[in-house]
Amino acid sequence: MNNTRLNTSIIKHIKTPIENPLLVSFSLKQSIQIQNDFGSHTVFGDKETYSTNFTHYSNRLNQTVFGNSYKRYGKRLKMLVVIEGGVGGVRYHHHTVIQTPPEFVYSSLKTKTKLVIHPWKKTTWGYQVNDVRYPENEVGDVEGWIDYISKTRSKQTDLNTSVDWLNTYLG
Repeated sequence: MNNTRLNTSIIKHIKTPIENPLLVSFSLKQSIQIQNDFGSHTVFGDKETYSTNFTHYSNRLNQTVFGNSYKRYGKRLKMLVVIEGGVGGVRYHHHTVIQTPPEFVYSSLKTKTKLVIHPWKKTTWGYQVNDVRYPENEVGDVEGWIDYISKTRSKQTDLNTSVDWLNTYLG
């Protein structure tokens, strides 16, 4: 399958509707200082490290939202996760579509933002939550956001390797 057909198939798949979506951008620390018996060391992040970090975030968020039902019954929020950066001086960051938890559907954006930010701050590599918003019809709704996050600019290779398949859950 050529790259164009693969990208078309991926875009079709990731445009699976997510109920009550929040569009969120997370930025990541590019390096951290580690102290141990041998001194201080700088550790630089990479895609695998950031994917593991997002898994930690997702686990915390789902545990907060669903409690024991998350582990016991496998309840979880639908998410689409795309990682960008690492090329052309662009900082690593995640663009996501996250399902609003059912009990927060009628809450304010401020409340939803707090819910999303709190577990991100608890991760090792989480830097900032740059943007939490509702889809807007003027900029193409969720499909416009997915078109934006599936762009080839600021990705290391292609769309297939930029979608974080381990953390994407479209149920």
